[in-house]
Amino acid sequence: MEDKRLWELAKKYGTPLYTFDADLIKKTYTMMKKELKDFEIFFSVKANPSLAICQVLKESGSSIEVASEGELRLALGAGFDPDNIIFSGPGKLKTEIEFALDNKIAALIAESFEEVQLINEIAKEKNSKVNIGIRINPSYESVQKNPVISMMGRGTQFGVDKNELDSIIPYIKEHPYLNLMCFHIYSGSQIFDFSVAATYFSEATKLVTNIIQQYKLEIELLDFGGGFGISYDGKKQDFDFHSFALEVKKILESRPGLEKVKRIAFESGRFLTAKSGYFLTEVQYRKEINGTTFLITDAGMNQNALATFREKRIRSNFMMHIITNDNPEEIVSVAGPLCTPDDVLGRNILLNRADRGDILCIPNSGAYGTSFSPFEFLGHPRPCEVVIREGKEFISRKRGDFSDILNQQLGAL
Repeated sequence: MEDKRLWELAKKYGTPLYTFDADLIKKTYTMMKKELKDFEIFFSVKANPSLAICQVLKESGSSIEVASEGELRLALGAGFDPDNIIFSGPGKLKTEIEFALDNKIAALIAESFEEVQLINEIAKEKNSKVNIGIRINPSYESVQKNPVISMMGRGTQFGVDKNELDSIIPYIKEHPYLNLMCFHIYSGSQIFDFSVAATYFSEATKLVTNIIQQYKLEIELLDFGGGFGISYDGKKQDFDFHSFALEVKKILESRPGLEKVKRIAFESGRFLTAKSGYFLTEVQYRKEINGTTFLITDAGMNQNALATFREKRIRSNFMMHIITNDNPEEIVSVAGPLCTPDDVLGRNILLNRADRGDILCIPNSGAYGTSFSPFEFLGHPRPCEVVIREGKEFISRKRGDFSDILNQQLGAL
């Protein structure tokens, strides 16, 4: 999106502001489906739990992966067919499982033996057979390095150890209210090398093929996760999905038996939505402290935590720029309005000289910008969200208010 348009949006809707390019999301989804036409794409809604974005992806043909009752309600509200919804997550509540069963979603992805047993108890109480999947936590001997954000191997809480399957699968077969129809394997996130992702996929297909044959299973859905990387600092190339798709097709040809599986899927959250989003914040103050020039903005960690240095795991500075002038560049640090040293959007970054009223833009904010941020911290209002679709502007989420801090509080007097 051009800076001129972003500036117009900031003037019209105020800051802080998230704006999302719905057409780009649809274009990315269409590209993924074109590359792997026989695969389903499940949108990992945790990346951006926006009703508007869910609606765009639903209309585009996407399925959806949820990880809470709230996300499931969002998916249903956006119009997703229950048969195109899967529910993962290691700590599902009994009430969440009941709600999923009542809505007859495609599969509940169990992540422990105890969860399988709980699902069985609930299904028996409701006298209703339930489709379940098992999330397997793999440990690949041929893979020497895990992803930047690892979802597998020692020290991660997701899924079940493959050695537990000797207990879990017979249990499921012995209980008539359970129908094992899915396996879910997710290696991790922020994978940039397509050949590494292809290796994970190869190992995962080998693992599930062996399990299906060993236990004589009829599996209807295989979900191989996602993790396709997006560069926030501009130092890497975004994930090469085209080259990855070519490798995936070759691997599938070498896995006899998987052609019997009706639905094979990848998930995507960050890759689908990150580049669609722009975060706009206004400079409030400019000051010098101990030789460092700081720009203090009206938004920070509470409204775009992913872009700050709080518990940094992904990279250094996000790409960012001033959209309201073409002044000479200088090295500055950018901090938000919060009373914490973690509230830093950029350290020693090169930007056009900016003063009060100038607008800073942080692109690639379409994933985890809103969902990862602690909006209630220090009582600042939630930012407005605007979706641009086919040239039209839609306020997809209204701006919050400073009085929101009192919502649902009853006091003790």
